[in-house]
Amino acid sequence: MSELAEAEGISEPRASMELRRLQSRGLVNMYRSGPWTRYRPVTDPKVASAKPLLAAARKAVAGWPEEETRRVARAFGHERRLKLVQLLQERARSGDELQEGGKLSRPALFRHLERLKAGGMVRRSRQGWELQANPHPLARTMMDLLNRA
Repeated sequence: MSELAEAEGISEPRASMELRRLQSRGLVNMYRSGPWTRYRPVTDPKVASAKPLLAAARKAVAGWPEEETRRVARAFGHERRLKLVQLLQERARSGDELQEGGKLSRPALFRHLERLKAGGMVRRSRQGWELQANPHPLARTMMDLLNRA
């Protein structure tokens, strides 16, 4: 835990919380080894999205710049942004339509859109906001999973 916390520049309690969050999503498995708690990337077969997400994460780590992977992961890191992506999968939308459909205040909407834009997922167009193709494996996998939802 301390090694992870140090590598990511976060506290040990925060690292522990993030690992438990990954475990709850079926992406890591926890086991005890003497006095140590260890985590390893093993998917939970009961969580349908875990296997494709872990495969995409492995591809991202192996062949994509770390900062780009972080931006893509952050883009999908909030349920409101997932809702915005689902709305945009149907068609390009204005800020007003997204605000209403996402049930967001104007400032919150634009904070979320900026995160999605930084992750290479959306862009402004004449029609408003629209999705843009992103070849990153994590982005492709998340879009595929959201299409199925």
